[in-house]
Amino acid sequence: MRRGSITRIFFLYLLLSIPSLPLARGQTLDIQKDPKLKIDVYPEYTPKIREDKPYGLVFLVKVSLRNASLYTHWRLKVCIRDENHSHPGTQVWNGTEWVYSFNYAFEGYGNFSRWIPLRFCRRYSGYRWMEGKEEAILEAKCRIGKKTLVDRKRIHLLDMDGSTRNGTEGGLITGFVNESKIILLVHDNRIVCISSSEVNGIDEGNLDVKGFFKAYAPMNMKLDLVDEEGRVVKRNLSAWRGSYGLNAWLDDGKIWIENTGTLPENVYLDGRIIQLYPGEAFDLPAMDGYPIELYVLEEPDIVKSLSPEVKKKGLDLEWIRIDGVEDHEIQRGRIYRVRAKIKNHRMEEVRNVKVTFYLDGRRIGSRAYESIGSYPRYPSSLLDTSGLSGYHEVKVEVTFGNERIEKVMEINVREERFEKILITKVFCYDFSWLESEFIEIHNPNGYDIDISGWYITDEPWERVDRQAKLIFPPGTKIKAGSSIVVSSNSSAYKNFFGCYPDFGYGRMEDSVGMMIEEGKVRLNNREDVIALKDEFNRTVDLIVYGRDMDIEGWEGKGTRSLRRGEYLERKVDGKGFVDEDKAEDWVIKRIGRSSVAQMVFCG
Repeated sequence: MRRGSITRIFFLYLLLSIPSLPLARGQTLDIQKDPKLKIDVYPEYTPKIREDKPYGLVFLVKVSLRNASLYTHWRLKVCIRDENHSHPGTQVWNGTEWVYSFNYAFEGYGNFSRWIPLRFCRRYSGYRWMEGKEEAILEAKCRIGKKTLVDRKRIHLLDMDGSTRNGTEGGLITGFVNESKIILLVHDNRIVCISSSEVNGIDEGNLDVKGFFKAYAPMNMKLDLVDEEGRVVKRNLSAWRGSYGLNAWLDDGKIWIENTGTLPENVYLDGRIIQLYPGEAFDLPAMDGYPIELYVLEEPDIVKSLSPEVKKKGLDLEWIRIDGVEDHEIQRGRIYRVRAKIKNHRMEEVRNVKVTFYLDGRRIGSRAYESIGSYPRYPSSLLDTSGLSGYHEVKVEVTFGNERIEKVMEINVREERFEKILITKVFCYDFSWLESEFIEIHNPNGYDIDISGWYITDEPWERVDRQAKLIFPPGTKIKAGSSIVVSSNSSAYKNFFGCYPDFGYGRMEDSVGMMIEEGKVRLNNREDVIALKDEFNRTVDLIVYGRDMDIEGWEGKGTRSLRRGEYLERKVDGKGFVDEDKAEDWVIKRIGRSSVAQMVFCG
């Protein structure tokens, strides 16, 4: 690419972004001009969220508001959304914190021009609508006086690994630059990516390593790295796919370092850079008593901290571990047991010892000992990872007499990609013609979904190991755009509707798939809560009828109670099934012999 052509592009943007100057005496303001909102500079591509990450990579857009009066207040927001849905899937950095980009993040008077950082957030429903898409809408919206100004751009979405689909295949580009803060990756005069190097004042999970940048781009594309003034900083860059990983531990007075990723990496340790290939390990002497911190230069958010042991005296909390887990990475929605080892190095017993377990400062369990002698003790506590994702802190505190010792362990709760499945019909108040409860579940996506291990429960508020469950057996898939039915009496269901349900429990025929029962799930005739959960105890869909309940996955009051022979059916509009997690999503209908021909309950 010719430097001159790039410089001309950015020269135009710089002219447009010069802030307005105060009027000198004798000057007049052209009041005929209307305020204008414009997305000045934006990337052609934005990255979806990588597997096991709660957020996507940060990217930037430049937005300006011109011809704005110094006396008229305005509010502005910027987001990325699916073209068929109004709720975005992004957060925006407002200068001090990340906020949901559905809300107005900026406000002021007069003209405005600014680089705005954004990132996708996995927990937003708006992002889930875009996970399987190729494109999305970048939207800037400004409320100024009584007017609403909008500017929109269509952007391409990158699949950064195999966890998402239908986007352009993308990868990472990392490295170091001198001084530059805003960096652009350019291909054939097209701006592919806009990012920023450290230290940039944005909380994005990276260490503040001066000059480091982490960007993204489509695979198999040659790129130039350009600064904000249009100067080419690096040439012929290309994206890669793979992962960096680091394990480090202390053993027999040595520090051991291992590359657990799939790419070569450079590990920084106390001014020394150690190059390791995938699977390679390296050791060096450890200094007693001094804390050690290591990180991967190519991805500085991968950090390991070690504390060499000092000579032990008295009671010691030697380690914290999670049963059955080799490292500190665990899955969401499971029950784990956290265990500690306590050793007494004194000659005499230590009396009145209390051990307390904490998760992010919240007590999750405790154990008391009258005394601890020469034999070690292994207290433990259950850890419920439902509702957790990302990094969390487990702390064990041991108190005895006036002394207190503690040890902290960081865990990473891995959250698989969230798939959306809907409960679309519920029949729970049977009558003489149909002695059977049943639930219909629908896959609204354009691809098949494996729901092995997913389950139905009427106790979603209980701890996962205490919930009564109807579990879908291994190999269960719902095809794209289709439904399946689960019934408590497959014969009665067949006699009434003329076809067997897909799955059954309670009274059922051999030809019907068998749900795995843990406890007793029985749908109450008049009031209940029915939840569909995935194998990680995440609520996929939920309905509340005949009662009011403040619970995840539902807003407001429940639907009214059902009468004998009535069933709940999810409404349909021009876009498909209505899904706002409210009672208004549902309509109550009645089953009758005369209406069977018009009803479809056969999956």
